[in-house]
Order: sequence, then structure tokens, then C-alpha cells
Amino acid sequence: MKAINKTTNITPVKFQKAYLDVSMLTKPNFRKSTLRTAMLAGLYSSLTVFSSQSLASDVQSVVMQKQASNGTAAADVHNVLNRVNNNDFECDSNDALCEQVLEICEDENLCDLLVQLCQADQELCQEIIEEESGEDEDSDEDEDSDEDEDSDEDEDSDEDEDSDEDGDSEEDEDSEEDEDSEEEEESDDDEESGEDEGSDEDEGSDEDEGSDEDEGSDEDEGSDEDEDSDEDEDTEEDEDTEEDEDTEEDEESDDDEGSDDGDDTGSETGDNTDHGDHSGTEHQNHCMMEPDFVAVNQMTHTATQSGRWSDATTWGGNAPGNGALVQIPEGIEVTIAGLIPDRLETVRIDGTLNFATDSNTELQVDTLFSACSGHLQIGNAENPVQPDVSAKVIFIDDGAVADEKLLSRGAILMGRTTIHGTTKTHRAIISPQAKQGDSVINLTTAPTGWDFDDKLVITGTIINDPTSDEIRGISAINGTQITLDEALSLDHTAPKADLNVYVANISRNVEFISENTDLQHRGHVMFMSHDVDVQNAKFTELGRTDKTQPLDDFRFDFHDGGDGDDAPATADVVALGGSNVRGRYGVHFHQAGTDPTSTPALVKGSVVFIGPGWGFVNHSSHVNFIDNVSYGLQGAGFYTEAGNEIGTMQGNIAIRTVNTSFNLDDQGAIDPDPGANFMDYGNDGDGFWLTGNQVAMIDNVAAGASAHGIIYWTDGIMEAGTSSATRVTIPTSNLPKGELITNRSAVPVWWAPLAQSSGNESYGATVGFRIRYIHAENYLGRDQQSDFHRSPTQAYIDTLSPVIENLTVWGSRDGLLLNYNERLSVNGARIVGFGKDISQFSFNDGTAKSGVGFDIGNDATHGPANVSNISIEGYAMGFVTPVNGNWTVDGMMLNDNGTDMLIQPPESAAQVNIQNITYSTFEVVDGDNDQLPEHINIGN
Repeated sequence: MKAINKTTNITPVKFQKAYLDVSMLTKPNFRKSTLRTAMLAGLYSSLTVFSSQSLASDVQSVVMQKQASNGTAAADVHNVLNRVNNNDFECDSNDALCEQVLEICEDENLCDLLVQLCQADQELCQEIIEEESGEDEDSDEDEDSDEDEDSDEDEDSDEDEDSDEDGDSEEDEDSEEDEDSEEEEESDDDEESGEDEGSDEDEGSDEDEGSDEDEGSDEDEGSDEDEDSDEDEDTEEDEDTEEDEDTEEDEESDDDEGSDDGDDTGSETGDNTDHGDHSGTEHQNHCMMEPDFVAVNQMTHTATQSGRWSDATTWGGNAPGNGALVQIPEGIEVTIAGLIPDRLETVRIDGTLNFATDSNTELQVDTLFSACSGHLQIGNAENPVQPDVSAKVIFIDDGAVADEKLLSRGAILMGRTTIHGTTKTHRAIISPQAKQGDSVINLTTAPTGWDFDDKLVITGTIINDPTSDEIRGISAINGTQITLDEALSLDHTAPKADLNVYVANISRNVEFISENTDLQHRGHVMFMSHDVDVQNAKFTELGRTDKTQPLDDFRFDFHDGGDGDDAPATADVVALGGSNVRGRYGVHFHQAGTDPTSTPALVKGSVVFIGPGWGFVNHSSHVNFIDNVSYGLQGAGFYTEAGNEIGTMQGNIAIRTVNTSFNLDDQGAIDPDPGANFMDYGNDGDGFWLTGNQVAMIDNVAAGASAHGIIYWTDGIMEAGTSSATRVTIPTSNLPKGELITNRSAVPVWWAPLAQSSGNESYGATVGFRIRYIHAENYLGRDQQSDFHRSPTQAYIDTLSPVIENLTVWGSRDGLLLNYNERLSVNGARIVGFGKDISQFSFNDGTAKSGVGFDIGNDATHGPANVSNISIEGYAMGFVTPVNGNWTVDGMMLNDNGTDMLIQPPESAAQVNIQNITYSTFEVVDGDNDQLPEHINIGN
């Protein structure tokens, strides 16, 4: 008897290879629908083992929606799925049958999947064997054969090679050697688009039907060189070539385990494709799916040679004018050297669009699109846009946004982007602090690149007024002394003279700007690649996603009860069809991939100025945001969206992040997740919102926020598929010590190690710094809820030691709130309130108290952890002690608080050892205020 255990026979590496292989089975050139459906069923089985519900849901959706060509109904396949999805099974009476399958398939990974299927449905398995055996004997041209699948050297025809590698191309659809009917090809295309349907880029796209550029380029058409199409050039992992089965790419892409090979463009472009874990193949997916509104066959003007935009010869004598749809083909570079007077509908970059750096330049366009081969260049490191000139891209208003998914109007950049404006110091410290009537401010260091008429934001410090900043121009500069064009109307002072008050420069000489700032007529900027180097640019009045109103594109109906903040694993997606769609922001990196070995995109020294939603957004990408300024965002200044993002936020400043619709609840507390049923967070006005643990937060400043200055809410989100959704996970191969997790291949967001969090400052918010769901103990013991909730191994959990370091919070109603965390330490924090006579303490029945300096007394916050080098002053309640686990407090100064310590009864076994503490008063809940409880030990 041959016993087969899925967890041992399908290793992560095998799974990855099998996934790449099975992705081939959804293409039109894989002719046997029965086998294809069977393989999808087997793939679904393996996915459930690895808790990769994102792709599993997608595959299941494909299987359930399609019927096999031999008449096998989708309902029968559904039964297969149910029967195959057991933890262990044995191959007894089917043993010989399984052996036959192994003989048919040369690739053992595919055989593993077939073995599982055969044990679930003998009749269907026998059908597959008979069909495959017959086809192998009958035809050298069989597109299902291993020879065709595994070799690009098939000598039958160039068309076969093209078909294998470009399954969606026109060559496939037209080839006489494809024995499928056109109807079957369309069905197969549909099966493939079941994964990709509704992606950001694919919005009813013509790419399957028409545009050769969408599948490669005109040069590739009908040639052997399809094998070297744009998709191949952009990635080592050509998803359309069977060679990958035996190459290093398979090993390098382990981090894609469980990922949806189709592009997400879904939730943010209205496409609703299942998102997966977005580890490494997203950019390639974007490349294969372009929006129909930028299809090459729609272009009215095409550059025929490199040259200046203004030269008619660049366009073969047919220069573009008002309303033109313009293409710059691959291999051609067009340079804008002046102000283009024409108002263009579309500019599509397959080659290079370059802006001169020594003259004023301007492009007026509704939609600027770069394909994956394209390069938008506005200056570079060696030759930035010179200080005395400017470069502008104006997103014109030529009526309502026209496409169905509301993606157009803005910059949609899949290719390389290089932007270098003139370097300017982005922020500086004012010292001494500025007061009402001052027309001169002094800085601690002399700024670089500041000029007359530059606009400055002097950050606000008025209690309970996050809008108390002031914008002034520069009339004179003398070293560290800056003369303003108008005296200040307000004080800009902190409670202590040695606390930092900042000024930011918001002028840049490269600018992307909306012509019409009415909400539904604004532009947006979306990057879909890591090949991005943007420095010293400004993004003005961009974004259409309105965080003052609920989203109305789709909602989630959760499968396991409760609502969105109960961390359900799966949900149904219900389309709503509204106009307030997610994904339209100022600077938005959209699912470019989270492979930790990739080179991160860089946005540095740039400004996002005024928007209804989020400013700098990392969505399932690898991005470094460094030394940037956000101002006037209503959702969040800086945001990580899904929870699996990687990269760094360093040296940034978020100013006046205020939602004009924000309200506290009836207890005076903030509800951070009113949009949980839409998986929509960061709505209240938060300077920095992090949905995951893996982005480093270093030396950032939040200055003025209606809700949180800085908040970690590391619950992850659900990503929407066509009809279902799954919560985001992170491959264990992407995690330090991930090899210790032997019981699953991907984990929920909250189990990832916390990246560096140090040197951050927050002032002028309701809550200065809040952190929640870091390695939360309340997620332990939920193995029975679903495979998704199964805890990682204790050996891995014991390696986790998250820490917040050198934090400064002042001028906020609440200082530092630690709720629903485990093992989270704090080393160095200065927390200064309004003053004990102004601050008002409220115990609250919920998870967060108010009027408190430092609260770790939440009933779901657990040790072991350490708290050291803390000072708290000016609050109604200084420090709320922990109630679970073992804690060490070493070095705490409590001064000038209404009450220094609030001590609550332990919720479970708890011991708090305190030393080197200065305090005057304490209050014991349900106890004797004259005596410390047993679980509190002060050993000064």
C-alpha cells in the first residue's frame, strides 16, 4: 500500500514549480480541458495545505465557473475538491492507477497533483490517463505533450513555439495548427482571465483580442523572437515558457508560494482579482495586462524616430495636436524641450519620454501611461532639472473620467521612472520656537536649495487643533535665518523648549498637478514597478479616493462570522458599482512585489500636497520613502496598505493629516476600523498608518493629525478576488528565521517580525503613537477556526522580540498606547502631555483609555517584555501598568501628572518588576491605594 501525505510529498519548492507548470494549463494552447480542470483541482488541494487561500480561492473560482470540454460539470469538479482536501490519505486500490499517471507525466511535481486527484476520483483519473496516452501516441504536435511543454526547440513550427510562450497572442488565436475551436480558445482565455479578471490594468482590455504591443511588440509578431518578448526581458521568471520548470527561477520564486499569479489590480482598480501574497511576480503580471484605454490600436499618432516632440519629423510629419492619443514606440526617445500647447488625451510610452532639464517644460495630458518597456525621465542623478527652470505634467480635465473602472486620468506607470528635481532640505527644526508676530524664524542648520518665494509650512502646536500650521513664503535667506513674506498669526511653541518644532519646504521644480481639483476630476499617480527613482518632485491636488466617505466599489461578506475586525480568513466579494473606488492616490505603488531580494523603489525629497485620501502609499511593494513631506491629506499621509509591504519610511514628515468628517465615539475614543467591512483603514486622519510589521520606521515626524500621529494596525487586510477574498499572508521564505515555521508556508501578517522602529516623533494628534496586533496572543489557540489561523511553531514565536525605540510624543491627548500585543518592548520614550490641569482621564470600557501618557494595561496585551528609559509628564494619568505576563520596567520618570500610575488587577498570571522609577502617586483599581498589589514589585 502506497501512503501519500500531502504535507510531506508537496514541498514548498515542489509547490512553486507545480504552480508555474499548472499556470500553463490555463492557456489556450493546453487543449485538454479535462486534464486542465483536473490539474486545477489538484492545485487547489495543495494550496489548502499551505494556507494559501488567496490563490486557492482564485483557482476554485476558475474551476467552479468552467466546464470541461468532455462534459464533466463544474459541480462534479467541486465534489472532487471536497473529497481531495483531506490531511492524509492512502493509495491502495488506486496504487496501480497512480503509477500509470506517474509514467505519463515526466515532471514529478505535476504527478504529485495528479496522484492526489486520482485518489479522489478514479473515473475522472482513468479518463485523463486514456486521453493523455492516446494523444501522446497520435501527434507530435499535441500541445499537451511534455515535449511541447518542456522545450522551446520544438521543430514543428514557429507558431507552436509562439503558442507555447504567448498563449494569449493573436498567433495562438489564428494558428491553423491549434486544433481547438475558436470557442474553446475563448473559453481557455476566460479560464485564464478568471485569475486576472478585473485587474488594475486589464479593464476590459483588448490585449487578448488585438494589440500586439500588449503581448510583446510589433517586432515580435510571428517570429521566433516571441521568446524574448517584454515579459521575458522584465523578469527571469517567464511565466509563458516551459523552460522555467528546470531553472533557477523556480527556486528564486519560492516566495511566491500561494500567491495569485494574476495581477491584483482588482481591489484598487475595480477589477477584483484575487491578490495573493504578492511576493515577486506582480510586475510581470502587470506587463501582460494593460488597460484597454491605452491599447496601441487606439493611438492616433506614433513617433517614427527619436527627436524633439516639437519636430514634425519625429512623428513622420503627423505631429500630435489637441485630443491626440500618442505612442512612443520601443526603441524611440522623444524629448520635450518646451511648453507643449496641445491638450492630449493619452501619451503611451513604450520607448522613452524625456524632459529637457535646462528649459521650462510642460505636458498637458489626461492619461500618461508607460508600458513595462517604457521609461519616463524628467532629469536624473547626473543631470537634475536645473534650479531656474521647471517641469510640469498637468492632468487636464476634459470631462468625466471615461473608463468603466475609473483608472484613467493620471499617470499609470508600469515601466521605468526617473525623476530628479532640484535638491532641497525638506524639513528643519525651528530654534528658538516661533511665536505670533514673528516674521523671521531661525533654524538649527542652514537649509540646502531653499530659494526666494519657496513656500514653507510652519507646523502647528495649538492644543486640540491639528490645523494650526501656517504657510508662508520666503522673502530672504541668511544662513540659518529665514525671513517670511508675512508675520506669523499663531504661536508655534512646544510645552518644553527642547522639544522639536519643524518647518517644511513644500516647493519643488518638478510637479504633477491636477488641472481641476474637483474630486471626480482629479488625477492620480500609480507606479506598478520597482524601477522607480523619484527625487525632489511635487504631487499637487492628486487622488480621487475620498476617505471622508465610505468606499462604494465593493464590500466583503465574511465566511466565518463576525465582522472585518475579527480577522476572518475569507469572504465573498459583493460589487457595489459606486464611484468612490479605492486605489487613486497621490503617490501609489501598486503591487510591484514583496520579494526581499528585489531592489526597492525610491521616493526621496518629494511632496504630496493636499488630497482626499492617502499620500505616499506602499501597497504590496518594496519601497523606500525617504525625506518626504505630506500635507493636507484627509486619510493618511503615509500608508502601507495590505500588510505584506517591505521597505523603509525614514526622515519623512506628515503635516495636517485631518479628516474633516472625523468624530470620536461616545466615550471620546477613536474607532480606527469603522471601515473594516470594506477592508478600508487609515480614514480618520493619521500621519503614518502601517498595516504590517515589515516596513522600517526611522526618524519620521507626524505634526498635526485628527486621529493618530503614528499607528501600527498590523492585522493585514483581505484582498478581493472576482467573487471571493482571502486575507493577506507572508511567505515563510521571506521571513528571518522562517525556516523554523515547519507547519505552514505562509503566515498572517501579525506574525512577521517588527522592523526597526526608532527615533520617531509625533505631536498635535489625538493619539500620538498607537501600536496594535504585534504578534498578538489573542491569535494563538485559533487553529480550529481555519488553516489560515493556525499558529506558527513555538520555536519561531520564541525568536520574536519587537521593540519601539527612542520615541517622542508631545502635545497629544494620549501619548503611547500598546493594545493587543505580545512581547513588545519599549526602549526610550519621552511623552509630554497638555498639562495635568488640562488633560482629562477616562477609563473607558473599550480597549483604549484616554488622557493617559503610556497605557499597556489592556487585557489582551501580554509579556514577556521590557520597558526602559521612559519619561511621562503632563497627563491626567501617567502610566497604566500591564496585567498579563512578565514585565520589567527599568528607568521611568513620572512627573507632574494628575496620577502617576494606575494599577489594575491581573487578568492572568502577571508579574511587573519595576526599578529606577520616580513617582509620587498611584491608584489601585479594586484595591487599597495605600498598598501595592502582589504582582507589582518596586525595587528601587
